[in-house]
Amino acid sequence: MFSLEFERMCRGLGQSGRLLALDVLVRSHPAGPSLDARIALEIGWLRPYSAPAGAGHIITGVTTSDFHEDYPLHAPWYSYAPREWWNDGASICNRVPNIPQYSTDPGAAMQVIPCIESDASFSLVVQKDNLWTAHVIDSVRQRMLAMCRPGTETMAKAIVLAGIDYRLRAGRK
Repeated sequence: MFSLEFERMCRGLGQSGRLLALDVLVRSHPAGPSLDARIALEIGWLRPYSAPAGAGHIITGVTTSDFHEDYPLHAPWYSYAPREWWNDGASICNRVPNIPQYSTDPGAAMQVIPCIESDASFSLVVQKDNLWTAHVIDSVRQRMLAMCRPGTETMAKAIVLAGIDYRLRAGRK
């Protein structure tokens, strides 16, 4: 039964339902490692894996996309390891080092927007009371590719939300 849940999660990563849930999570939770871990999983910096462990058990975890290091996150003999670790950013960030700081570092947050290496330009606008909004604009056609609604407390989170919006819009085409 657990392997079916894990496979369902793997197929759903980056899909609209999980991206919409991530959008709500980014808006409602403070910036930090737990949030960064959830973002990393959804955008593909962390890739889930499973491996047989004998006696019908499986080990599940993540592989980093930069150095391809494996980090097991759940096995039957792990104490206090949540079974559905993919919904618990804290359990991921407690075992996986050096996750990019998407929610606090604007440079890391730019990685969430897949089109940023192409013809897109990026503009940030400060709103009143130091709340941020972000817009991704096609520099050739001068049309908006993605945006974050005003009201985000960090520049990095505004960029992440614009990246999520871009991925959602790209998925609807």
